[in-house]
Amino acid sequence: LAYYNGLVFEVTHPSCETPLAGGGRYDDLAQALGSPEPLPALGFAYTLEALLEAVEHSGAADDGASEASGALVIADSPKSYRAALRAASDLRQQGIQTELDVRGRDLGEGLVYARKSGMAQVVVVSVDGQRTAHSAEPDRR
Repeated sequence: LAYYNGLVFEVTHPSCETPLAGGGRYDDLAQALGSPEPLPALGFAYTLEALLEAVEHSGAADDGASEASGALVIADSPKSYRAALRAASDLRQQGIQTELDVRGRDLGEGLVYARKSGMAQVVVVSVDGQRTAHSAEPDRR
């Protein structure tokens, strides 16, 4: 911990005796190790065993049978990205886990990604803010 020189943090969980993760700024570490130039840095590390313990205690372990949830928000053109950002923010405020596409996926690619990621829907947003939701859940007929 002596090499940290700014922000220092730990991530804890009430069910765990040890921190799940920790890190911080260590701007002077590179020079202390022989670098001729300063190299500002920020880093962190986590303990996998502690993370697994926290998941187990929280009841969040995935049994593979969980239902799809959440939404992928896609802008239908580069000009509609601002409207898509607003839509994603609105969904998050409603408590819906939301991911905003930044790769320029179309609806088909978005549906494939959403299904692989366990999301329930893809919301396509137009430049005027019109939102169209599409189910990403597989057809179970």
